[in-house]
Amino acid sequence: MRNLVYFSPLAAQPTGGIKVFYRHAQRVNALGLAGWAAQVFHWEQPGALCEGFEHRAPMKGDGEFNPASDVAVLPECHLRDFWRQFAGHGVPYGIFVQNGYLIGTNPELSAEEVLQAYRQAAFILTISDDTTECVRLFAPECAHKVVRVAYAIPQALFHTARDEDRERLIAFMPRKLPDHAQRVVMFLRRALPPGWKIVSIHGVPESEVAAMLRRSKIFMSFCSFEGLPMPPAEAALCGNHVVGYTGQGAQEYWEPGLFTEVASGDVRDFAARVLATAERLDARQRLGLPHLSDEARVALELTRTRFSDAMEAASLKAMLGRLDEMLPRAA
Repeated sequence: MRNLVYFSPLAAQPTGGIKVFYRHAQRVNALGLAGWAAQVFHWEQPGALCEGFEHRAPMKGDGEFNPASDVAVLPECHLRDFWRQFAGHGVPYGIFVQNGYLIGTNPELSAEEVLQAYRQAAFILTISDDTTECVRLFAPECAHKVVRVAYAIPQALFHTARDEDRERLIAFMPRKLPDHAQRVVMFLRRALPPGWKIVSIHGVPESEVAAMLRRSKIFMSFCSFEGLPMPPAEAALCGNHVVGYTGQGAQEYWEPGLFTEVASGDVRDFAARVLATAERLDARQRLGLPHLSDEARVALELTRTRFSDAMEAASLKAMLGRLDEMLPRAA
């Protein structure tokens, strides 16, 4: 039996990356494949868990690792000296790259040490086409170790509402690029059509995020460099028209009709495109047309499929098959 242990930081407000660790651990166990189990390990406080979203992921409560059965999965931005300890003790480890632009940002490691960590890793998980290409650029000799995985967004929570339940709300999350958000909001305040309001979503549980996104009509995306950002996809699944930055990684799901891209840093164009979207939605409402056009509905269905439970389960099943081939035989 192999035990896949996802190393995760501990946070009062879990990031999308932490949620992926939890949901992948939960999904691996739910697959019920012979020879595999999974846990989440918070190295700062073993046994602790993050709050604010629903999950059934088991926690690892101690720092003991068995080379014959445990397989560590390290975040790309928290390699620390974990990789060296595991390599020294014969514990197989992989690196999970959820943001390719964080490769090499470990302050305690030199660039050569980071490269060595990738060379000694048994496998490298990537969450998107963008992260895969970042790994190939950074360590082309490790390309054969790359295993692409998917993640699911809980669509029982993030789903569309009736048009009559929507308000003239423009939602955004200020955690990333708050200075950009401040400037765009400044330009929008006096220019928005009557009845429109801007709401900030910050520091609330996942259920409240979803509730707000089911009420809003437009979501402003202020992604910085991201591997495959969750918030724009979550907003789209709730039926929002998403306007803003892709963070590079979201380009693979930025479907026309539902998503409008803005060049990073062009805050004037950002505000102009939000205004144009609000005016277009007001016009559709006056004409008695549904909130989502036919093109937007096609984009919504593609987004549902891409972030579905079935897609995540299939990718993790394939991942475990690859790891069976890449790792030494389990005890």
